[in-house]
Amino acid sequence: MRTAEQNRDAQIAAHMAHRKLPLRVFPDVVEVLSDFESAPELAVLSYFREAATSCVLEPTADALKALRVHLGEVRHCDCLVIEYPRFPVCDLFTTEPDLPPGSGGYVLAPYFSAILRDRLSDEPRYFVLGQSPDGGTRLREWSETLKADLGPGCEPTLAAFLEMLKARLK
Repeated sequence: MRTAEQNRDAQIAAHMAHRKLPLRVFPDVVEVLSDFESAPELAVLSYFREAATSCVLEPTADALKALRVHLGEVRHCDCLVIEYPRFPVCDLFTTEPDLPPGSGGYVLAPYFSAILRDRLSDEPRYFVLGQSPDGGTRLREWSETLKADLGPGCEPTLAAFLEMLKARLK
C-alpha cells in the first residue's frame, strides 16, 4: 500500500520525468548534461524541487535522499541516468489502489530517466522506464515532437535498464 505522502512524491517524480526533463533535453541536451556533470547531486535535487514547485507540492526528505544520478556511456552516446525513489506498485487491472483520502489518485511512478547524447551528431534521446498499470514496467521514448510508448520494459534495475538501452542503440 502506498501512503498519500508517497503518492505525492511519485507525482513529483512523474512530473520531472515526463514533463520537466523532456522540455529541457531537446532544446539543449549539452546544457542539461553539463548541469549534471559538474554537480550531479545538486542538479537532480534542483530538477526535483522545480518539478515539486510546478505541482505545488513539497517533496519529502526521504524522496530527496533516494534520488541518484549515474553518468557514463552507452554505445556511442554519453549517458545520464536518473534513478527515482521507489514507490509501492499496484496492479490496477486486478486491484483497486488503497490510498488514503486526498491522495489525488494513483500515480504510475518512474524508475529511471535516461538522457543520451550521440557523440558524433549531438542528437539527444530521452527514455523513461516506469511503472505500468498491470504492475510491470513500461518503456517510453521522447523526441522533440513525439512521446512513444515502446511497450513492456525490463526489470526495474539499473543494470537491466542499461542493457535495454544498449539494445535500442544498435
